[in-house]
Amino acid sequence: MIIPVMGITGAGKSTFIKQVSGLDVEVGHSLQSCKSFLCLHLHLRTCILTIARNHVGTSDITIYSYPHESGKSIYLVDTPGFDDTNKSDTDILEDIANFFAHIYKGQYPVAGLIYLHKIDGNRMQGSARKNLRLLQDICGTKALDSVILATTMWDKVALRDGEKNERELVCTEDFWGKMIAVGSKVMRHDSGEASGLRIVNELMERYNNNNRNSSSSNNSSTNSGGRVGGRARAREAPVLQIQKEMVLEKKLLNQTLAGISLDGDLEAQARKHQSEIESLRKEWEQAMSANDEKWRREVEDESRAARAKLRRAERSRRNLAVGLEAIEKKSPSGSGWKMAKRVAKYGAVAAVALATGLFIPL
Repeated sequence: MIIPVMGITGAGKSTFIKQVSGLDVEVGHSLQSCKSFLCLHLHLRTCILTIARNHVGTSDITIYSYPHESGKSIYLVDTPGFDDTNKSDTDILEDIANFFAHIYKGQYPVAGLIYLHKIDGNRMQGSARKNLRLLQDICGTKALDSVILATTMWDKVALRDGEKNERELVCTEDFWGKMIAVGSKVMRHDSGEASGLRIVNELMERYNNNNRNSSSSNNSSTNSGGRVGGRARAREAPVLQIQKEMVLEKKLLNQTLAGISLDGDLEAQARKHQSEIESLRKEWEQAMSANDEKWRREVEDESRAARAKLRRAERSRRNLAVGLEAIEKKSPSGSGWKMAKRVAKYGAVAAVALATGLFIPL
């Protein structure tokens, strides 16, 4: 069962996974010096799979597997937060969309998603708002009942202040209120392994309940000839909005809900930088009129920085106009999904990783 763990950088995703799985997870990890690879380490009944792209920097999508008490393998997916210092939001959304699209194509079920939020923050600031909004756009309304909103860092705040912040998150419609109304659940990750396991078990119970509730309708559909692509209907799992858009509707990334949302942010950034450039141009004229060489150089340096930011925003907007096939072609192995099917014997996660264009040295 695949469980992505999402949230802003510093929310405690790696720590959560380390506490729940018992694996040696590098907290605040960075793979900037790595090239494209997928390492598979077997330790008894657990494995660690680390994914990185073959350019400088990393996708920061890392998968950790451990055996659940139910006998199933749980794959916790450590995902990058938006507003990462090393990658653009467009690159991060592309990586996440590619990952979710391929696990959907491979019929690997997502039990649900865990979204981590630091409870010690005073308010829902810009980065947290963006991450939450994009989470909702990636999931879509119908899949939000498979999301656990988990608060972290309770040891860094007085209980009274933490509870006040929690009430604000829950009661404010634009924060978590809308999500709770359609089935998302709020839980506290406040006691290490114990609370982490409770969160994972809650998702597993929800997933199993959905399967039981849908079993009769699925059986009747199959008995009456209901099949998907010539195969028996798979067990029910939440279908994310971005999976539907990228795989079934074959949309470009900038046509998905998440892509449209991010494009709006980038357009606003571009307008801001353009306005800054215009203001600096007028200031440069003043510096020239005053014959102030130091002032002129300072303004020119600021102008260059603003133009560079504008170019990055414009480039990120252009890069959003990409479909799943084009994303696959960016990867070193080309059509990675066909490769994944040939190595299915190494397990679902190995196949997913290869589907994203990575290779596995065996």
